[in-house]
Amino acid sequence: MKKTLLTVILATSSLMLMSSVSQVCAQTTAAAVAPAAAPAAKKIAVVDTQRIMKESLAAQDAKRQLEALTDKYRKDVAKQEEELGKKEKELGTQKNVLSADAFEQKRKEFKDQYIAAQHKVQDDREKLDKSLADANNKIQNAVKDIINNLAKQQGIDLVMPLNNTFYTNPSFDITDDVKKQLDAKLPKVTIVVSDSSDKKSGDAKKTSKQDSKKGN
Repeated sequence: MKKTLLTVILATSSLMLMSSVSQVCAQTTAAAVAPAAAPAAKKIAVVDTQRIMKESLAAQDAKRQLEALTDKYRKDVAKQEEELGKKEKELGTQKNVLSADAFEQKRKEFKDQYIAAQHKVQDDREKLDKSLADANNKIQNAVKDIINNLAKQQGIDLVMPLNNTFYTNPSFDITDDVKKQLDAKLPKVTIVVSDSSDKKSGDAKKTSKQDSKKGN
């Protein structure tokens, strides 16, 4: 077990005692006081949270999942761009074939498809970011619980992030202990991409169709 003790001795100040005023003459005598007893030593530890969020099993597992999801996201975007590109070219060839009204209708349909594709790309990106944030929060919460337990077990008074210090004696670093317990407690974390946006989109389409039927 690494030593995590950091002795912090608070400087003691000299105290002056005033003598009481006696009789008619105000005579004062300064009494020297012995230095106050030093407070109990404090235990301080540091944790390299950046290293844990990079090297822990859970963090590495989340990274692998993120890379796979990001690759899928990029492929989906590329596919949508390719499809829109084909439709745009097709629309261009119909300009001199269709009537003005028919072409305008086609152009409007393409514009709506383009806007819908943009919204989907943005929604997918936001869902991916939120899913990653949820996974990171799960890891961070586990780290906090482990640090709290270690502090209680070892009688540590203060635990600081390593990157908030200018210099730290290696003996105060409990990162290895935290990482070891985290790997045992949370070796994996699942990135779940929510489909709430898709449901909202589907509900919106249903509502639009219903409104259209009512109008007819």
